[in-house]
Amino acid sequence: MIIFSYNLSPTLEISLKKIDKLKSQILLVPLSPLNYHRLVWSATLSHLSGWAQLSNQPLSPQAIEQILLGPGDNRTSTPFIKKALDYRRALDHIWYEWTANPKSPTTLDLKQLANILGVSFHHEEEVTSLLGYVQTGPVHPAIQSAILHLYFYPSRLAYLASLLILYKSGFDLNRLLAMENYWNEHKTDYLKVLQSATRLGQITLWLEFYCTALVNQMDSLLSRLSQPAPSNHPLSGWQLSDRQKSILSLIEIPGSTITNQKVQSHFRVSQVTASRDLAKLSTLNFVIPHGHGRSTSYSLA
Repeated sequence: MIIFSYNLSPTLEISLKKIDKLKSQILLVPLSPLNYHRLVWSATLSHLSGWAQLSNQPLSPQAIEQILLGPGDNRTSTPFIKKALDYRRALDHIWYEWTANPKSPTTLDLKQLANILGVSFHHEEEVTSLLGYVQTGPVHPAIQSAILHLYFYPSRLAYLASLLILYKSGFDLNRLLAMENYWNEHKTDYLKVLQSATRLGQITLWLEFYCTALVNQMDSLLSRLSQPAPSNHPLSGWQLSDRQKSILSLIEIPGSTITNQKVQSHFRVSQVTASRDLAKLSTLNFVIPHGHGRSTSYSLA
């Protein structure tokens, strides 16, 4: 059974106020569609490269990009690449299912997330009790997120269960918030505070550390949003062809979808070309796939 206590220290209260203020400032920054997709793609690479570092298998954003943009089922498969792709799938699941979702997450929801990640899930009754505790009363989402992170560590679920709470509460910051690199860059302090909180059950210092990290990443994001993308930006895969842009135009009407066969027919291209276009649009989060195999359809993200 998990037992812990904390108090709203002055340091924690100041951080929570900064988090709320930064959220408002970030969401008011105007972004062009092109720049927005570049930033989302950059955040995705940051999630995955940071996670890889934390897993002691460092990969650069460029290497992660090659994995994500690889040739589908024909890509070289290793256990680590599978974990990376599962992590990406879990990120997409959180975005699609939990962004601004008014529902309170349940043990079953977190178990589903664990299954996507390919990690074990234990102590279901304990998790149910924990969720009931953190979701009772006016507990700030940052504190809820920090508590779930602490509980599930060292599982990969720690990073994404905590992210789920932020997404459902509007703190995803338009999918631009990524914390994994911060944990890696401050790994010594991160592990020290985590282990102390786990051992002692007094988690105030952990909450302060977590919220300070949030403030840091949000402040950094706000600074980046005001800067033009550098000319040597590593995001080589985000450019779209005229045909790919036209595919997006075909599904602008809410509720409309497109399939591989429709792309072939409309643009008079081969199945391979249609598949390549749709795979790229899906990888870069321009469209959302529904179904599997030949029955797969795509809607605008």
